[in-house]
Amino acid sequence: ESLWRSNNILKVLIKLVYFIFIYFLSTMRGYKWCWIVHNIKPHTNVRSEFLEKIMRKFLAKFFHINFFLDIQSKIEFENKVTKINNKIVYIHHPLYDNIRNIKKHFELRRKLEKKNKKNKKTLRVLSINLLSRKKKIGTNFIKFWEKNFNNKNYQLVVTGAKKNFVKDNIIYLKGFLSDKNLKKEIFLTDVLLITQKEITNSGQLFLAMTYPTRIICWKNNFFKENDLNHQCIMSNNLLSVYNFKKSLDKVYKRDFFSNINQSKYIKNLSNFNLALFLKKFNTAFNDQ
Repeated sequence: ESLWRSNNILKVLIKLVYFIFIYFLSTMRGYKWCWIVHNIKPHTNVRSEFLEKIMRKFLAKFFHINFFLDIQSKIEFENKVTKINNKIVYIHHPLYDNIRNIKKHFELRRKLEKKNKKNKKTLRVLSINLLSRKKKIGTNFIKFWEKNFNNKNYQLVVTGAKKNFVKDNIIYLKGFLSDKNLKKEIFLTDVLLITQKEITNSGQLFLAMTYPTRIICWKNNFFKENDLNHQCIMSNNLLSVYNFKKSLDKVYKRDFFSNINQSKYIKNLSNFNLALFLKKFNTAFNDQ
């Protein structure tokens, strides 16, 4: 969506027309277009939701292949936007690195766990784009944290803020992080917090698999099915002080990756390997 994103409505329209022109020009030259429908709606607010929906209908109608990460996401898309006219391929979410590098990440996480446990470091919790996705969710959780976990034992890092600043034990980071900075924050953190109740194909679980870290999240079918190595600490009520404290205590032991079998961990991730993703991706085009 960044191809036609702008705060100026006139610029949005100009970008839309230009994008459509490029699409038809390239297809006349034999190019094929695909769309991996990762999200039903954009992560951030857009200048015109009407134009955004128009473009999603355009992609659904004219793109040659539409990749969905699961059947549920396809159903949600068609309920909220439009029916898909062209080829649909179901493809799992890829990991963010190859298996060889994930082994290195795993070893680094083990070293960090031992170091942090020895030094009894403050427990660091990361929530990606907490303030930029659904404002109400972010605001409610910040209030919950400030009221119940505002002490030196914990530190919360949130991204998606309007500017960088620190308030008590909360670190606010501006906007979306670059891949490099996001990877850095994940390595620095002890646990990744996912506050959305309903989730079908979030990439955050796969970030946690790639750069191994624990996850605190709501209990739902998505995490039950995809939590291959039991990294997730699930809760029926994430905003219960007792439940959240209990989840943090499980992370505070900091011995999860030190105790888990590395070979088994890597083997379980092989089904999500980037190579398998690309194989299915390429096969979809070859069948056209």
